[in-house]
Amino acid sequence: MRAAYLVAADGHRSPIREALGIGRSGRGHIQTVRSVLFRAPLEEYRRTGVTQFAIEQPGFKAFLTTYGDGRWILMFWDDEERDAGALRAMISRAIGRSDLDVEIVTTGRWEMSGRIADRFASGRVFLAGDAAHTLPPSRGGYGANTGIEDAHNLAWKLSAVLSGASTKELLDTYDAERRPIAWLRHDQIFARADYKAYAGGAAAGVPILDDDAMELGQLYRSTAVLGAGDGLPPAMRSERWAGQPGTRAPHAWVAKGDERLSTLDLFQRTWVLLAEDAYVAWRSIDLPADPRGALADALAQVSSAARRPERVAL
Repeated sequence: MRAAYLVAADGHRSPIREALGIGRSGRGHIQTVRSVLFRAPLEEYRRTGVTQFAIEQPGFKAFLTTYGDGRWILMFWDDEERDAGALRAMISRAIGRSDLDVEIVTTGRWEMSGRIADRFASGRVFLAGDAAHTLPPSRGGYGANTGIEDAHNLAWKLSAVLSGASTKELLDTYDAERRPIAWLRHDQIFARADYKAYAGGAAAGVPILDDDAMELGQLYRSTAVLGAGDGLPPAMRSERWAGQPGTRAPHAWVAKGDERLSTLDLFQRTWVLLAEDAYVAWRSIDLPADPRGALADALAQVSSAARRPERVAL
C-alpha cells in the first residue's frame, strides 16, 4: 500500500506514535477503570431525561450510563477481574434491585488518563484522536469531541493539498491549531471539581470556561490565520465572537437569489469569502502572476462601480 499521507488514529497506545518516537506530556495516569455492558429493563429511570447516574454508596462508587436502546454501561473504579455472577451482583448493588433480568453483553478495561502528544505531526504522518490525546471522561465529552474535531480539521486540509487547491504548507497548521485546543481542554478538565484533586496545585488560577466556549468558541492561531491577535482569549462563548480571524464563522441570514440562507450553509466543499458588504472587485485563492496589474484592474472596477453602482450578489 502506498499513500502520500498517513493519519494515525490507532488508539491511545498508538504503535505508530511510538515508532515515530513522539512523547507525551500531561497529568498522566489517573486510574484503571472496569466496565460492563449489559441489557436490562431500566427505561423507567429515563423518564426524567437523565441518562447518566453517579452512584455513591458506603464503600462503593460507580457510574451508570445508557445508549438509550436498552443497553447500559456500568463503570467501577478498580482493576479487579470478575465472573458473570460477580458482575450481576455489582449491577444489582448499583441500581438497588435484584429482581431484574440482566443480560451481560461484554466487559472492558481502560485507562483513565490525561496525556497530550508532544507533536501531532511528523513528516507525512499525522496523529488524531486518542493517538494524539487522552482526556478523562467529562461533562463536555471533550475526549470524543476533540478527536472528531481533529478529523474535521485535518480532512479538509488533506483534501485541499491533494486536489492542488493548496500547498503542503497548509498541513503544518494542523499541529499549530489542534494541539493548543487539546491542552486547553486538558487544563480545563483538571481545573474542575471532578478532577481538581488529581492536578494538585497545577489547576490553581485556571479560569473555568463553560462548555459552549470549549466546544464552539475556540480560537485557532496558525500561519493560515491572519489577524488572530495575541490579545484575544483562547476561547469564549460563541455569541461573544464577532467573526474574528481564527474563530467559527458567525451565523447571519443572507439572500441567494430568492433563497434565504444562513452564512453557515455556504460552507460546503469550496472556498468561501466573507466580506463586510456585497461589493467584490476581485477574488482568488492563488497569488496572481502579476499582482500589481491585478490590483490595478480591481481598483479600476471599484472606481467604475462608484460611478455606476451595481450590487454584486451571490
